[in-house]
Amino acid sequence: MVHSCCAFNCSNRHGQVENVSYYRFPIDPDRRRRWIAAVNRKNWTPTEHTRLCSKHFVSGTKSDDPLSPDYVPSIFHFTRSP
Repeated sequence: MVHSCCAFNCSNRHGQVENVSYYRFPIDPDRRRRWIAAVNRKNWTPTEHTRLCSKHFVSGTKSDDPLSPDYVPSIFHFTRSP
């Protein structure tokens, strides 16, 4: 299965872009809820196959440290209607 990033307006796919990692959504309910909120997709729930690429993390990699800015993804480019 080819992994692609679930973030809106992100077209990264495994094997197409060098030095990009793909992360599963966390199992921990609170952290998972925070990742889902960060992705900001209406009426959407990730599956076990859903991935988010490293481009959405400040340092380019997720962190398991709750004090790190990379504990929850934060870099997104949402398109909004005028």
